[in-house]
Amino acid sequence: MPLPRLRIAHQLSMLLTVTVVTAVVAVGTLSLWNLRSGFSDYLQLRDEEQ
Repeated sequence: MPLPRLRIAHQLSMLLTVTVVTAVVAVGTLSLWNLRSGFSDYLQLRDEEQ
């Protein structure tokens, strides 16, 4: 049984959804990495001052 063809609106909706999810995951990952590295740098600087 062949798969039914999707309408152009459905294809565009799926493409937009995948793009948005990818962007959200990328921004979340970069934010998490930035917060972790920044906090590590802060702790290291604080330890050096003591």
